[in-house]
Amino acid sequence: MNPNTPMSEDDVKRFYDNLERQMRGEHTRQERELYDKAKESYETILQNNGGKNPILGY
Repeated sequence: MNPNTPMSEDDVKRFYDNLERQMRGEHTRQERELYDKAKESYETILQNNGGKNPILGY
């Protein structure tokens, strides 16, 4: 049984176009804001735990 939903050729093309855009670093303003917010949260967590990732332990 395949747990993935079926994808049309257009879905596959859109996926790879988006992947290529992301790999080149071409982000929309909203994507950049989300990335910056996540990075800020991660850095805050590291600072609050003495520079260690509390999930990984190092």
